Amino acid sequence: DQLLAELIGQMIKEQVQQTFSICSIQAIADHLEIDMSKLNKIYKTIYGESPRQTRNKHLIQKAKGLLRAGYTVKEVSNYCGYGQQQNFSTFFQKQTGVCPSQYK
Repeated sequence: DQLLAELIGQMIKEQVQQTFSICSIQAIADHLEIDMSKLNKIYKTIYGESPRQTRNKHLIQKAKGLLRAGYTVKEVSNYCGYGQQQNFSTFFQKQTGVCPSQYK
């Protein structure tokens, strides 16, 4: 279970780092050929948080870095895999407490 959880964590990080791609926990489960509930249970047991929570943390770190580097909110939204800037802004504000333009 420890090795599987580490692999899941690495796959989440790799997916988040890809430009124009949003991490899909379901895609990871499919790739590993395990049920989503089992994936969630193993991961949460080892790390104390869900794969989605880990994904969100990595995605926010990526977004913050891009915003600090001078990218526009629209560019960051696209780079993070969000088709709609509003969806990204809502996600960012929910995770950080401020909207991306304020953070920038």
